Amino acid sequence: MTPVATADEIGRQPEKREGAMAHRGTIKPDASDRERAPAAFIAALLVVLAVIIAGSLYLTVVRGEALFLDLAGLSGLLFCF
Repeated sequence: MTPVATADEIGRQPEKREGAMAHRGTIKPDASDRERAPAAFIAALLVVLAVIIAGSLYLTVVRGEALFLDLAGLSGLLFCF
């Protein structure tokens, strides 16, 4: 049997193969190759999430007991315990 030279011995970088497509010889793109979402979109998404979280905290503080009683009654109807 003839010895096979590795990529390091030849002087090139070894291929990065990961995932289900590794057996077909495809190379997974690096994170630097991907495009990012625009900054305005990310900011708008964070604002929407902050409003939803703030609203849920407000409702829990102001109407907390009533919400928990409603949830208890609803779970009693759904699960028939």
